[in-house]
Amino acid sequence: MFSKVSAGRVEVLLKKRWSVTNHIGTVHAIAMCNAAELAGGVCLDVSLDRRFRWIPVGMEVKYLKMAKSNLKAVCEYPDFTTIGLVM
Repeated sequence: MFSKVSAGRVEVLLKKRWSVTNHIGTVHAIAMCNAAELAGGVCLDVSLDRRFRWIPVGMEVKYLKMAKSNLKAVCEYPDFTTIGLVM
């Protein structure tokens, strides 16, 4: 669920429920990756000029801690007006 959508910032809430947990009862790492990719993708969609499109080319993930509760994925790009100026 989106808690905030605006140019330069998007927040996605990921509720801990059975469908996103793994065999040890924590939020699955791929579910967290999906939430992060959703936040980043929507942030770019609402921030870019309509003339531009984007294609994700990679993602780096580090599993630092087990997620035992609800999560929030945030993508923030405060200077979004410079996106897409280099062609």
